[in-house]
Amino acid sequence: MILTKAIAFGEQYRRLTIGAGSIYNVSVKSICRLAFKFLAIRGGGPARFTAAAGLFGIALAVAGLIVALALTRGFQDELRSKLLAETPHITVAADNGELLVNWLDLKAIINNAVDSAEVTGSSAVPAMIIGETTTAYALITVKQSEAAETHPGVAIGSELAKKLGLVSGDEAEAVVSVNNGDVRKVRLRITSIYSSGLYDTDSAGVSVAPVEFEAITGRQILTRDRLEVTLREPFTAPSAAERIRATLGRGYSVVEWQEANRALFSALDLEKRLAFSLLALIALIAASSVSSSIAILVSERRGDIAVLRACGANASTVQRIFLLQSAFIGIIGSTVGIVVGLLACRVANYFDMAQVSSEIYMINQITLAPTITEIIFAAGSMLVVTMFAGIYPAILASRVKPMDDLQRHLT
Repeated sequence: MILTKAIAFGEQYRRLTIGAGSIYNVSVKSICRLAFKFLAIRGGGPARFTAAAGLFGIALAVAGLIVALALTRGFQDELRSKLLAETPHITVAADNGELLVNWLDLKAIINNAVDSAEVTGSSAVPAMIIGETTTAYALITVKQSEAAETHPGVAIGSELAKKLGLVSGDEAEAVVSVNNGDVRKVRLRITSIYSSGLYDTDSAGVSVAPVEFEAITGRQILTRDRLEVTLREPFTAPSAAERIRATLGRGYSVVEWQEANRALFSALDLEKRLAFSLLALIALIAASSVSSSIAILVSERRGDIAVLRACGANASTVQRIFLLQSAFIGIIGSTVGIVVGLLACRVANYFDMAQVSSEIYMINQITLAPTITEIIFAAGSMLVVTMFAGIYPAILASRVKPMDDLQRHLT
C-alpha cells in the first residue's frame, strides 16, 4: 500500500511539474498546489490541532492590536481636540509671577511675531466655593474678549455644579484669595453652566465677565496675569513659541500646549507601548504554535517528502512548500483577525463601550478610530512573524533523505 501511494504521489508531482518544462524547475503555481495538498491532513492529528491553535493566536493578536491601536488613536484624537478647543495653544506669563502691566503692548508684539487667530489677556484667582452640599476648590477666570463684555455673568463647569449641587440661578458663597494673600468673601449668582468635555476644566472652572471679576476680587483689571495665544495652525505651536521667546527676550515664560500636557501624552505613550508588548507576546506564542504545527506536519509527511525528493524535487523546492504553508496560516489568521478587530471596534462604538474615568483621563468617552495604516501594520507584522516561524521546519523538511525514508516506509 505504501509503495502504491508513493508511486501515485510521484506521478501527481510529475504531472504538476511538466507544465514548468522540467522536473527540476517547479512553477510557483505547482508549489502552491502541493502546499495546499500537504495542509489537507486527513483524520486530524497533532499537526491540525497545533495549526488551528496557531491560526487562532494570530487572529487574536491581529484583532487585539487593531483594537488597541484604534483605542489609543481615538483617545489621543479626542483628548487633543478637546485640549485645542478649550485651552490656549501658547501661554505667556512673567517669570517672576507678577502681573503684566504692559499686556496690551505685549499683545501687539505677539501678533506681529506669529500668525495668531487671537491673543487674549487672562487673569485667574483661586477660590473655595460653598455649595448646597459641599465645598470645592475652583479657579475664577476672566478673559478680555468681546464675548465676555456682551455676556456678563458667572458660568461654572458642569462637574463643579454637580459636585456643589448648583443649578443656573442659584447663589453660592465664595472665599477668594486675592493679591498679597488677602481673602475676600463674596456671593456668586450662577447665570449659566458650561461643559467643555475636559474634566479638569469642568470640575474647577468658573468663568466671569470683567465687571464681575472686579467685584469679586476688588482689583482693577487694567493688568493681566498672562496672555493666551490661539494659533491658526495649532501644531505649529513649538516653532511659534520659539519666535515669541526670541521676540520678547528674557523675563517671560512661554509654554506651548504640547509642553503643558507632556506628562499626559507621555503616560499615553507608555500605555500604548505596554499594550503593544502584551500583544507582541501573544504573537510570539502564536508563532511558536505555527512553527510546531509545521514541524509536526513535516514529521507526518516525511514519506511524501521522500517521494518528492526521489522524483527530483530539490531542497529549495521543499523549503518553499512549507514556507508557503506557514504563509497560508498567517494570511488566513490575519484576515480573520482584521474582520474580528474591525467588528469589535464597530460594536464598541455602537454600544459606547469605551468609557473611562474622566477624573483620571480627563474625558469619559472614547471613539475607536482604526486606520488603514494601522490595519496593514498589524496584519503585515503578523505575516512576517509567521513566515519567520516557518523557516526552521522548512529547513528540516529539506533535509529529509529520500532513500532512507522510503525504505523505512516500505519495510
